[in-house]
Amino acid sequence: MEVFRMKKRRLTLTKLFWHYLLTVGISFVCVLLLAFLILMLFIFSNLILPAGTAELQVHELEKALSSGHTIQSELPSYYRWAYFNKDGQIVKDSNLTESSKQKIYEAAKNKEIIIPAFPYNQYHRFLYLPDDSFCVLQYDFSMPYTKKWMQSVLPDFQILLIIFIIASTFLSILFWTKYYAKRLRNDVMVLTSATHKIMEQKLDTPFVNYTKVKEFDETLQAMDMLRSSLFVSLHEQWNMEQQRMREITALVHDLKTPLTVISGNSELLLEENQNISNDELKSIEAILRNTQRMESYLEKLRSVITQKSQNIIRKNVNLKDIFAEWVSMGEELCDTKRIIFETKEPISQDCYIEVESVNRAILNILDNAVRYTNEGGKIYLYADVDYPYLTIVIGDSGTGFNQESIIYACDFFYTDNKSRQSDGHIGMGLYYAKCVAENHQGNLMISNSQIGGVVSLKLKVT
Repeated sequence: MEVFRMKKRRLTLTKLFWHYLLTVGISFVCVLLLAFLILMLFIFSNLILPAGTAELQVHELEKALSSGHTIQSELPSYYRWAYFNKDGQIVKDSNLTESSKQKIYEAAKNKEIIIPAFPYNQYHRFLYLPDDSFCVLQYDFSMPYTKKWMQSVLPDFQILLIIFIIASTFLSILFWTKYYAKRLRNDVMVLTSATHKIMEQKLDTPFVNYTKVKEFDETLQAMDMLRSSLFVSLHEQWNMEQQRMREITALVHDLKTPLTVISGNSELLLEENQNISNDELKSIEAILRNTQRMESYLEKLRSVITQKSQNIIRKNVNLKDIFAEWVSMGEELCDTKRIIFETKEPISQDCYIEVESVNRAILNILDNAVRYTNEGGKIYLYADVDYPYLTIVIGDSGTGFNQESIIYACDFFYTDNKSRQSDGHIGMGLYYAKCVAENHQGNLMISNSQIGGVVSLKLKVT
């Protein structure tokens, strides 16, 4: 029963528009009928006379004046008149305004019956007296009032009636326009409410409201299907994210064990260093440092998984001190492939940066450079401050970047680098470095030199 009621009340936009036009048309007809009833009421109440009254009575007045009767005082108020002598001079006038007097004089002079005027044409009738003088009657085809005071005070009845029709028609159009606009507005509010529910991700409750317009109702049904699809999709995605988080959490936990073993054995080797050469000692220390760094990364990953906030704090550091740490990381990476690592110690200057994130960015860029530089090649690291910016340049003697890589290599998980596709790692490290640069109000530039690729990291350090 409810479904039948809903379908019965639904209209198309075209039908609704025709309903509006039909309603406005019927309202206009009603206004005309009401104006006609008012007219009839005034006529039957003897407040106004028909429009042809002046024309019908003028014949009787003509007979009376021609026979010598003086009837000026008996003339109805809807006549305007003036007496002229046989020379055409006005000798007596009635309720004439200046414009009426001018028209009567013009009519008497030119013997004109009709003189155009607003809002009615002025009609004139010449009534001749026995002494060759004559009377000019002026009237129009309007509906005169029966009372003299009404004729002199009130506006023309026909004009009042037209104003009534226009005002009533305007008010009826205004009323019905507001009515149908409110009707459409209510339907649009239903769609807007549904849209807000989708925006606020309140997707578990179906849309129970309906509209009275068929097209809007179909849109609402489509939005409800979208809501349902989004709810299912987001629910599945949430389950997948939870499963992925559980797997990553388990992997982080499992990685702690081999790192602990590597770290413990490295420490034991350092304690028993009597028979260890300097090169071996250096390698063990590198293993221990990188193990500790890995443990730090895993701890950060654990915090991200558990959504614990990490306050990244900038601090002032000396460029020479932090540059030494970058050199240490670069040497450890280059030693694995016997790559020449060239640096130039910068001037001692203070830099206000997020030390840990910048270190990770430099490590990622160095790692990319080492990965794509052949054994025996060359990597260089330079840093210079030109306040307010610190510029760090890392270059290699590898194959360099192709044109596509220069554009997309910093995108998240970009791997389509045809010139550097040895292990599929291009993109993540540079993407992170770009994020660090943007966090420091700087940028990451990728280019090629004469011998290979170049990555420039620019950071605002003040």
